[in-house]
Formats: sequence, C-alpha cells, structure tokens
Amino acid sequence: MSDDNGKKIVDLQPALVAQLFVEGKVSRQEADILSYYSPDRWQRIYKQAKDADELKAFLENLTARYRKPIQKARIQLRGGASLPEIGAGRPVYNLLTLLRSEPSTPKDIVPRLLPAGGAIGLAGEFGSLKSYLLLDLFLHLVTGEEWLGLPVPQMPVLLLDRENKPRKLYERAICLGAGKYTQMANEDFPFVVIGDLRYSLDDPRFVDEVTHHIEVVGAGGPVVVGLDSMVDFLGSADENNNSEMHQCASHVRELCNVNGATVITLCHVPTGTGGTRRQKIRGASAVAYALDVVIQATTTVVVKDEAQTTYRIKLAQQKNRDGDPSEMSILAHFADKDKETGRGTRTLFEPAIPVYKQDSESVAIREALDDGEWHLASELVSALVEAEKGKRSTLQSRLGDMRETGEVETDREPVQGSSYKVRLSQTDLWTTKQ
Repeated sequence: MSDDNGKKIVDLQPALVAQLFVEGKVSRQEADILSYYSPDRWQRIYKQAKDADELKAFLENLTARYRKPIQKARIQLRGGASLPEIGAGRPVYNLLTLLRSEPSTPKDIVPRLLPAGGAIGLAGEFGSLKSYLLLDLFLHLVTGEEWLGLPVPQMPVLLLDRENKPRKLYERAICLGAGKYTQMANEDFPFVVIGDLRYSLDDPRFVDEVTHHIEVVGAGGPVVVGLDSMVDFLGSADENNNSEMHQCASHVRELCNVNGATVITLCHVPTGTGGTRRQKIRGASAVAYALDVVIQATTTVVVKDEAQTTYRIKLAQQKNRDGDPSEMSILAHFADKDKETGRGTRTLFEPAIPVYKQDSESVAIREALDDGEWHLASELVSALVEAEKGKRSTLQSRLGDMRETGEVETDREPVQGSSYKVRLSQTDLWTTKQ
C-alpha cells in the first residue's frame, strides 16, 4: 500500500467501511463509530498496514469491540448520507409499557434545583465561581455523596471544558478534596473530562460526537453533561444573532432528547449586571428561551483576610419549567492561602446559614420580624425609631447588612426611592419566590 500522502486514506476509509456494511460484517451504528476516526488517525493506521486485507481485518476487529452503538446514524456510504431507521435515536415507546415500568432516570439531579433530563443554564459574571461550583457538584454526583446536605443520585459525568486548562482543573479538584479518590479504579470513578471536540454547537455533528462520548461514559445509562462554558463551544455562531443561537440551543436540547442526558451549560452575563434586575444570559434571547431552567449566580465577598476568603453565592432560578422558581444561598470558603500565589489551597462549599449579629439594632429588627410576615421596610424602620430602638440611619444600615448576609430577604430588588418588603429568611435551604 502506498503511503505517499494522507488524501488517499481519506478516500479509502469510507469505501472500506461501506464495503463492510454492505457485506453485513458491521452494523450501521458500528460503521458510524468507525467514522469518528480522524483523517490523521486513519493515515497512521494506513501506513502501518501491509495491504488492504490487513486493514480490513483491523476494521473488523475494531468494530467487534464496540457493544454499545451510538444512537444516531449519520455516515457517508458510497457518497450518500444514510438515513436512520424509524425511531433511531429518539424515545419511541408505548404509553402502557411506560406505565408498567417506572423510568430509571431520576426525577432530580439536585432537588428543586436541577431536574433530570433537562437543559439547564447556570449564568453569572466572570469570577462568580460557576466552574468551581459545577466541579464540586460533579465530584458529589460521581460518588453519590450528599451535596450541600441534599441527596443526589450516583451518576457518571462528562465535562466538556474548553475554558480551563488541565493544570487549573487539577488545582481546583485538589482544593475540593478530590485527591482522596486517586486510589480508586477509573471504572469506579466515571468522571470524564474532554478538553476539546472536533465540532462546535453550530454544527449538527456536535450532537453525534457528544452522543458517542455519552454512550461510552454512561454505558447505556443516564449521564450528566457540563459545558464550560457555552460561549467556548459556539464555533462561528454569533451570540447576538437569534437564529444562529437558536440552532446552537436546539443542539443542546437535542442532547437531552436523544440521550436522556442532563446538560448544564455555564453562561456569561453582561459585565456589571450581576446582582441587578438586568442580570440575564448574555447575547440573544433564544438561548434562555430554549433552556428548561435558568439559574442566575450572584457572588459577593463576605470575609476576606490573610487566612481565607469567604463568598456568598446566591442561586436564583429565573425560569423553571418543572415548578415554581426557587433560590438558595451557598457559602464558598477558600482557606489556607498560598503566600506566593494568594490562592486558597482548600475549598469548601456549604449551605449559607445566617450569622446573627447581637447589637441592639439587629436584635430589635429580628424581634420585629419574628412573626415571619412581610413588612414594608420603611414602616418597620419608622416603628423602631418611634419605639426608641435606635437611630434611623443605624437601623437602615443594620437592615442592609442583614439583607447582605441572607438573614433577611426582600420581595424585590431594593431600588433607591422605591418601597420594598422584608421578612426573616426561611429556615429551609430553599425559598420559593413570591
């Protein structure tokens, strides 16, 4: 066999795959798996093979090792695109069959936060700890350990990460305590990271490529997929173009529909909008429209000193097709700072429990709100001033501090000159929006 250039193998490979398919030696799906080999990979195989028979034998041995065909069949055979069989890659079932056997897919990945099988967007400004939070969640999913005190199913995870280099991912995983898992076998710790893909979201082949990886990682079961971040997978699509972003978002949804996967995409918001009413997913509205759940992450610094930095992360659902939007608060502790880099070498996420101040004004506000009802903030402060519980400016400042720490919640974003209501935060981890 000649090995003078790579072009010949590009032409030869589809012909051999087609021949094996026509002869019935490989299935349509097995042929599709073979099509994922890149031209460079085929060139190396071609150079090592002595003749066409040896190459053909290699193909047959290769396909024999694949027991789980991918769900969509889009291959080029004899110059024409093959058509999937009816129902291929799509959930087709009889309703009575469904009623007789409850689906194996869990109802929720995280109760009231992440519904299983949905397309979810986690949005926030740069530096709002979205990637850290996703990595921490994935480490708990793959081990089945509770996350923030909430039960989560033990599931394989697939992280598609074009944003973080391996070194950064390593450092973050070590900070989160993942070093204790290094003695486990790979098959017992199904957490797969792919730093790049051949195709982007603007290409229909993106769904095929990721589907292949989902099948391998999940071994036929449900998988949670993370995209960090969505903008890095747009390819040539313009994030401000609704039609182009609709196509990209539809491919995210297709991953859920075809594979039953839960897909979490990390999204950016316009700079300076974090924590305001204007905070929304950056770019065209088609993205937010296509997602089942949109969660806005707002991060503020609570403690910052030489030893550690503590952030409060507020996760507020702007949209939830499965129920009423809810919100929760998390504390992220970055402790044991490295003196040279200034980075925390130990990271812990935990539910945010309000730290109660014991000054007289805070105690008075707490007692006035002890009934659990909503009170107009202005009327509350005026009543406390009249009862000689403190000065107006001090009471307003303490009320603002209690909002920041999460001890007190508001019915709307406080805006200068407008009225809003306050009450003590609910003791439950989750709070349903009014």
